[in-house]
Amino acid sequence: MQINPIFSRDSFFIKESTTEFTTLYHYEVLDTKSKTLLLQGKEEEPNLMGRAMRLIKAKKVTALDLSLFSMSNKKVLHITKDTLSVSRVEIKDGEDNALGYLKKEFENWQSSLSLFDASNQKRATIESDWMGWNFTFDNDEQELAKVTQKADGVFDFFLSPPHYQLDFSKKVETDSVLRPLILATVLSLGSLLR
Repeated sequence: MQINPIFSRDSFFIKESTTEFTTLYHYEVLDTKSKTLLLQGKEEEPNLMGRAMRLIKAKKVTALDLSLFSMSNKKVLHITKDTLSVSRVEIKDGEDNALGYLKKEFENWQSSLSLFDASNQKRATIESDWMGWNFTFDNDEQELAKVTQKADGVFDFFLSPPHYQLDFSKKVETDSVLRPLILATVLSLGSLLR
């Protein structure tokens, strides 16, 4: 499977754009250094019940249908979650070929997040410091990627939509399916955890 070359970058800056009454996810994925816009995430409008659930902050139980587009308006990723599936997010390429999925697993009264490829191989476990929304993607004790929440000031953590920086380890090859899977995971964490 050919991975879109846009994912070969070593880092991305991700901006979530929302307002208090917005029920849609909208993301901008930028070059970390120049802040040049690379990709835009646009979600299909949820149904009336989904919009109502999001307004009362119950995003975990609503469906997700988010597409990520290049600046030439070519779809490069498609991320979906069914309403009834509060624990699994499907990740596809721009032509809707399965790349893998993110799964919330429950074991010993604790939940964890794992990332699987299309052949059901576990490729990463997501570890986090939930207070600051900082995440690492690990496989066999090796860090594959790190996500750090960014803010201009202390109040931005509470008052502004989240901004993240995603940094890939040199261990992740530039044409690896892990790159789009990890980026898609960062964009879908809010729908699973908030």
